Amino acid sequence: MKGGAKTIYFFVELENGDHKIQFFADKTPEIKSFEVFCVKNNKFTLTDFKPPENIESKQKGIPCLSLIFMGTHAKSILVDVTTKSAKEKNNTDGDNLKVIVNGKILQNKEAPTSRKYKNFYFSGDIKSSGILSITNEDLSDPLAFENSVELWYDQEPEINYLQVNFFDTEKFLKELKSLVDLRSYVFSYAWLAIAYFKTIYKPYSAEFLKHSLEKNPESIVFKANHPIVRKIKADPMYKKILEKIKEKITTNILEGEIWPADMGGKINFNSPDLATSIHGIKKIEYKARRKKNGEFEVKMLILDIYDFEKDDVPFFLFHPFQYLKNTILNAVNMGEDLHVVHNFEIKVYINNTL
Repeated sequence: MKGGAKTIYFFVELENGDHKIQFFADKTPEIKSFEVFCVKNNKFTLTDFKPPENIESKQKGIPCLSLIFMGTHAKSILVDVTTKSAKEKNNTDGDNLKVIVNGKILQNKEAPTSRKYKNFYFSGDIKSSGILSITNEDLSDPLAFENSVELWYDQEPEINYLQVNFFDTEKFLKELKSLVDLRSYVFSYAWLAIAYFKTIYKPYSAEFLKHSLEKNPESIVFKANHPIVRKIKADPMYKKILEKIKEKITTNILEGEIWPADMGGKINFNSPDLATSIHGIKKIEYKARRKKNGEFEVKMLILDIYDFEKDDVPFFLFHPFQYLKNTILNAVNMGEDLHVVHNFEIKVYINNTL
């Protein structure tokens, strides 16, 4: 905090009676104020909040405000922010505000690749004002006992309006039981799907689905000598990818990217295991180098995000086995919304000679 002041709101459900709160200090922090208040009508509102200081922060930001939900569940969180640009302030740096939800930084949608601005959701040099809406579903685990939203500032952003709408506790607890039961149902079907994939000899489909059941699955990276690369090279779609790269090389574009739009809207592998493991490729990066014999050495990186789409079957095509398959896959698809199945990045490096 670099000596700055931070305001923290803990939202908890307290029963009637006495309660004890204790603080344990390391060194000499100062508690400037402490207040207990009651949230009325399931709504908490904060207006005209500014960081109490303007501490130099460079690119990281300084924490100034936290909302901690302990055993309580926010239905929605609305944040209205004003940030001035460096030009408006006659300064060398504009106002910025970072938003962190359960430890994850929300990226700036206007500048997702900017080293300076990407980690500040609100940035005056890009946009002077903005509104962020966070719903219960946006939390990494909306059913967790503890969830948090943190705000870090750079320069002097202004929070014009912040509102938290809470679920009605009694009603939410009833819905929570239904959701817990539903998550258990989906989790069971996910393992059934893993067994199903193994039975029909789809090892990568089984492996990826199992990996997605982890709470925070890491990216899976395959090097050019991995057996999955041979399977990809044997797929009909791979031939089309090579043809597209040849077109690029013919026009002397030796380095670049291939997007689904370049391939008619989708890049999907057709072989059974790949179709249900690496499905819906997001982007292909390539780099070609001319060899002395006139051929080209091509290095590719295939990027995919592991996710599911519903696979509904028309009634007139109904078949018991097909119905079972789709019931399993649709349950797994539901698991994404319930945070049972988690998305992760898949990277495959491939070398080829053209």
